[in-house]
Amino acid sequence: MAITVSSAIPSMAIPVAPPALSPPALSLLRAAVTADPEDDKVAASWPRGFAFLPYGATQPESIDVCDRTTANSLYPGGGGAEVVLPARVDYVPFVVSHQEPRSTFGLDAAQWQDRALRSLVAGTSSAVEYELWTGTIAQAKGYPQRWLAMPVIADGGPVVDLTPASGPVAPLRALGLLEQALANAGAAAPSGAQDAVNVSTGQPIGPGRRGMIHCLPEMLPLWQANGLIRREGKYLLTLMDSIVVPGSGYPGTGPGGSTPNVGAAWLYATSMIHVRLEDPYIVDGEWLADLDRSVNTVAVTAQRAAAAYWDYSVHFAVQTDLEV
Repeated sequence: MAITVSSAIPSMAIPVAPPALSPPALSLLRAAVTADPEDDKVAASWPRGFAFLPYGATQPESIDVCDRTTANSLYPGGGGAEVVLPARVDYVPFVVSHQEPRSTFGLDAAQWQDRALRSLVAGTSSAVEYELWTGTIAQAKGYPQRWLAMPVIADGGPVVDLTPASGPVAPLRALGLLEQALANAGAAAPSGAQDAVNVSTGQPIGPGRRGMIHCLPEMLPLWQANGLIRREGKYLLTLMDSIVVPGSGYPGTGPGGSTPNVGAAWLYATSMIHVRLEDPYIVDGEWLADLDRSVNTVAVTAQRAAAAYWDYSVHFAVQTDLEV
C-alpha cells in the first residue's frame, strides 16, 4: 500500500506551540560563578555599576623563623618589601536585549511577551560570551573593565601572550601552557627574595589559581581525542580540573582583536569568571515606538542587565593549530 504525503491548506492550519528553545548545554553561564542575590547587599543596585577589592595574588614566602633580619623575613624590620594593595576592580554592566517582531492582527500581548522573554533567556549566554571576549561595549563607551581579547602591552599586560615566536603550537602544547600559567598565576613573593620564573612559560611563579580556559567549540574534539578533557555534570574539566568554556558567542579573535593564522585558533585562560544577571523584563511602551503601520507589525523588547568579570590575577593567551 502506497503512502502519500500532502501539505495542509494554509488557511486551515491550526496554531501550535513552536519547538522549545534549547540554549547550549555547555556555556559560560553554566560554568561561571553566579552571584547570590540573597547574600548580596547591592543586589538591587549593581546594574548601575559596582567595584570590589580582589584578594591578593602574592606568593607566600618560606622564612627562617629564627632569623628576623634576612631579606625574606616578614617580621618588622626584617627588610621585606612593603606589600602593595591590589588595584580595585571597577565594572559597568551592559544590557542584553531581544526584540520579538509580531503582527498586530490577533494581538495577544501576553504571548508576545512570553516569546520575547524566552528568546532573551535562551540567547543571554551567547551575548555575554561575545562581550566578555571582544569588549565591544566596554571599548566603545570607555568602561574600566577588561575583556579577553585585550591588546598585549609592551610590559606584558594586561594579557600575556604565551605563543612562541615560531608561531601557533599544537593543541596539546597549548593546553599545557595555559595549565602551567594557571598553576603559577599571581605575583612573586613581596620581598623579592624568592622570585622565581617558570622555565616553560617564562612567567613569575605565584600562588596559582583554579581557572577557566576559553575556546571555540571546535577545540573540543582535538582535546577529547587525547583524553585531555572530561565531562562532569555541567562542567568540562581538564586533568587539573580547570573549567573549559566552549562559548558559542566567542568569535575566536586574538589579542587586540587580531585574526588568527589560517588553520589556527586563539585560546585564553583566566581565573574564575563571575556573572551577574538581572531578572529579564519587558520594556513597557517600547512596542508602540516600533509599530510599523504600513505592514501592521510591532516589536516587543525584553532586556536584562549583565556583567561578566574576574579578579584579573590571570589573563593568558595562546594561539594553537587546529590539527592534532
